[in-house]
Amino acid sequence: MWNWLKKLRRTPSGRDKQQDAFYTAPRIRDVERLLEPVEPPRWGEKSDPFDPDWKRWFEEQSRRESLMVDRNLRGQELEKSGDLSTAIALYEANVRDGFDGNGPYDRLAVIYRKQGKLDDEIRVLRRAIEVFSAYQGPRTDIEPKLAAFERRLERAQALKTKQAAVGRGPTTS
Repeated sequence: MWNWLKKLRRTPSGRDKQQDAFYTAPRIRDVERLLEPVEPPRWGEKSDPFDPDWKRWFEEQSRRESLMVDRNLRGQELEKSGDLSTAIALYEANVRDGFDGNGPYDRLAVIYRKQGKLDDEIRVLRRAIEVFSAYQGPRTDIEPKLAAFERRLERAQALKTKQAAVGRGPTTS
């Protein structure tokens, strides 16, 4: 009976306006929790999946990966809402902790390029190459991503050299 009223209150995201405000408004406590450093769990000498230490390692690794994915998703939301400084902080936290997905590295490279911070872009791309070069796992998308990061790094370094030659000087962070 009241469906027509609910439809009027809906936003393009499919949620009503109060829900939309809840999901997009920066929640400081959430962001502060997401910015805490995440140490990788220490792997013992035992590799028995029934060993309690192994289970604890696996649970800690799952928690760590979940937190990093939450950082990326929250960073994307903040970036869309225009809060670039907090989004950058979340992406930088993933870069610091060595996230093995390309999301934070790609987004930071784009943001820093738009802001003219070539030194920061180069630093992020070098970290991405370091993380993806050290990755050992079953994923087959590592080599293409690594090659893409290396090409982007070359272009960023060439642009920095070109700007220095023109006389604009190297950009700083």
